[in-house]
Amino acid sequence: MKDLLVLVADADIQATMRGLLTKRHASLEIRSIEFTIIRHIHRDPGCRRQAASTAASYVKDHEFVLVLFDKEGSGDETAIRQDIQNAVEEDLCRAGWNNRSKAIVIEPELEMWVWSDSANVGPVLGWNEGTEALRKWLCERDLWPDGVAKPPDPKLAMTRAMNKKSRGPTALSFKELAEQVSLRKCKDPAFREMCETLRGWFPASLGAS
Repeated sequence: MKDLLVLVADADIQATMRGLLTKRHASLEIRSIEFTIIRHIHRDPGCRRQAASTAASYVKDHEFVLVLFDKEGSGDETAIRQDIQNAVEEDLCRAGWNNRSKAIVIEPELEMWVWSDSANVGPVLGWNEGTEALRKWLCERDLWPDGVAKPPDPKLAMTRAMNKKSRGPTALSFKELAEQVSLRKCKDPAFREMCETLRGWFPASLGAS
């Protein structure tokens, strides 16, 4: 039996989770695990409405299931994030994943996890000048106002920042961010909830660094 099934909405979340679970288990404070990642063909709405049916064939050979998708585009944009997660988990419970499932809804979307004050954010996005230079550039264009923890439109900020360096966001960008950026500096509630869930399921062995 494998440890974890991860059901995701798109290639960007898939790359992020592969980077985290493959390279960052020590930073996540979990043991090394065996996992399967699958993408739902219907993206965010599919994860929202069909997670249970999609995961049903894995219920006997995976210990836990984690479902991740963006609130934006899910069809439940006006709902409370926690309410959406609860609804997905109830569906999974009825499908045989009782006490073995967790849904993580990213609000509004995955790019929210990108923006922290980690020194590695800038270089990964093509800004060799550094993260502070990147933030200043975004501030000058009203894409990241002073005193605000995250850009109001994280996806637009990421796209504009990378386009400035003649690059564009790709799944590889998210994988590199997941592998290199400090996890402790990401304060997004959905990200912190995911980390806490993984630590509860797969605690690091005693004495692990």
